[in-house]
Formats: sequence, C-alpha cells, structure tokens
Amino acid sequence: AADKMSRLLDELLELSRVGRKMNPFVDAPLEAIVQEALDLVAGRIAARGVTVRVTGEPVLLHGDRRRLVEVFQNLVDNAVKFLGDQPAPWVEIGAEPAGGEMVMYVRDNGIGIDPRHQHKLFGLFEKLNSGAEGTGIGLALARRIVEVHGGRIWVESAGLGQGATFRFTLAQTKRQPADKENVP
Repeated sequence: AADKMSRLLDELLELSRVGRKMNPFVDAPLEAIVQEALDLVAGRIAARGVTVRVTGEPVLLHGDRRRLVEVFQNLVDNAVKFLGDQPAPWVEIGAEPAGGEMVMYVRDNGIGIDPRHQHKLFGLFEKLNSGAEGTGIGLALARRIVEVHGGRIWVESAGLGQGATFRFTLAQTKRQPADKENVP
C-alpha cells in the first residue's frame, strides 16, 4: 500500500509539472521517440510475447522530447496491459496523414473499450477495470502532455474484444525531410 501511495504521489506531482516545467522544444524523429518508449516498456512487451510493429510516415515531432516519450510509453504500456488473452498479441505504432495534419497512433488487438465508457478514459483516476494495475493517471498525463503541445488525443474502439486505437495530434508535426546525403 505504501509503494502504491508513493507511486500515486509521484505521478500526481508529474502531472502537476506538465506545462509548468518543460524541457526546451526540439525536433525529433517519431521513430527515435517511439524507440525510447519501447525500450522503457521492453520488459512488459517481452513477458507478454507482444509483436510490435512501427509503421507509418517519416515524421518529425516538435516538443519536449522527454514528455513525448512519456506519451508513447503510457499508450504502449496500456495497450500491452489490456491485450487480454490474445494468442497472438500485437501493438502497432505509427503516423498517418488525416484531414491536413499528421495523426500519431497506438493500435492493439486487445480487449477493446465499450463505446459507452470511452469518454471517461482520459480523466484523472479513471480506471475502467478496477482490478488492473496502475493508478489511473497515465492517460490523464498523456492528455495533458498532448494538450500542452497544442494537440488533441482520443480513442477509437468498436467495443469489447475489438482492440483499441489511441490517436493524437501535436502542433508543428511535419513530414521528415528526405536525407539530403542519400538523394541522388
């Protein structure tokens, strides 16, 4: 109980800092940000036997690199945590153009989310599965980071057993220019 309370307090403190304590904004390739996040949750991914695919557009994200890694870390960690008893669990991460902007996503073939409860997911302390590990702060933290970066975040799921896709945008995200040294 003491460990859980300590983790909860640490996460609340972290949430309160977002927007007030930021690192300088930099341009960083999506692929590098995702790889850092995957390295942080590699143990959980390996323990569950999850196949991870990174696809999509070559994109440059603009923002606080550490915070952007946190967004992907939280989304991937949640995806792996809620894969259920899938015999071939997978998570796909990428970006795609939509409506004139780049949309990043983390998609899984997990337990899915009842559409009636999707609006609650990004609230503080909201846990749809009370028995699941965690404090209920991860998605609220991801939302706050995305909003501070001028974006928005949402979830799509056809329902229970249908997997879920978390999508988000960030201001100043752009396609990564081709490497000038490799252009003929």
